[in-house]
This record gives sequence, C-alpha cells and structure tokens, in this order.
Amino acid sequence: MVWRARSRVWRASMPHYFFDTDNGSEPVIDLAGRDLPDDAAARWFGLDTLPDMARDKIAEGDHRTFGVVISNAHHVVIYSATIALMGGWKNGHEQPPKWKPRQPVALLSMEPKEAL
Repeated sequence: MVWRARSRVWRASMPHYFFDTDNGSEPVIDLAGRDLPDDAAARWFGLDTLPDMARDKIAEGDHRTFGVVISNAHHVVIYSATIALMGGWKNGHEQPPKWKPRQPVALLSMEPKEAL
C-alpha cells in the first residue's frame, strides 16, 4: 500500500514486473519493468511479446527460439515461456533467393487542404 498525500487515502499500487527476453541472438534484460494489475496480466503481457519477436527475426533463419522470463518486483521469476520456429524445405524443394519484405511506402500528408 502507498500513502497518497493529496488524496489522504490509502491506495494499493500495482505490482511491478520485469520482462527479460531472448530472440535467439540478443538477450535483453528489462531494467525498467512495468506496473500491471496482477500476475495474470503480466503473463499475458509476456506472451504477447513472443509473436512480435518472431515476426522481427523470421527472415534470419528457419530454426530459432524466442523466450520471455517474467520476474516480480523482488526479482523472483514467476513465469517463463518459449516458442520455437522450426522450418525446412520439403520434397526436394530448394531454398529460393533471399526474399526481403517490402519497404514501407511514405505516408501521404494528412494535413487539411485549404478551401478554394
């Protein structure tokens, strides 16, 4: 519980969680963390990071593991999750030339046009 001087009432502050991630080549230690309502919300937040990590690294190979380790404010691990990408060409197909995603197209200006 935290004392809020202005409101003169006791309010429970949200628990703090840390999300350490590993995309198979770059482990990242979360030094800031974030406040979330409870352990279940921290689990969902952590799980939500995994598909984004996979999307960012999918062009780098067919065998890669992505993981997240969630710790509470006392740096005690409360949850961990891993997903794996295991791909390979089948039936004699060979790897085609490297494909790269298209670059984003410049956005059009959204400023209002002057009346004629």
